[in-house]
Amino acid sequence: MVSRSHEFSRENFLDRRGRHRVYGIVRLVDKNLDDLAGELVKDEKTTLPLSVRLMISVVCFWIFQRDTIRKLERKTERTNHE
Repeated sequence: MVSRSHEFSRENFLDRRGRHRVYGIVRLVDKNLDDLAGELVKDEKTTLPLSVRLMISVVCFWIFQRDTIRKLERKTERTNHE
């Protein structure tokens, strides 16, 4: 659900001093899907310890970021072949 309700993108640029800056941006794509995921997890939050909730959040974000990077790589490969 996380990978379909949010979208990850990166922006690379040089600031005024010539330093390389990279920003990761997470944008909400589907509010309804995000709300549904929140409802599913709402009851679980009270029973799970904080460390487990944090670990789940990190793993979900890592999977989401990995999938987004793969999509960008495939898009780049298609662009390079044309």
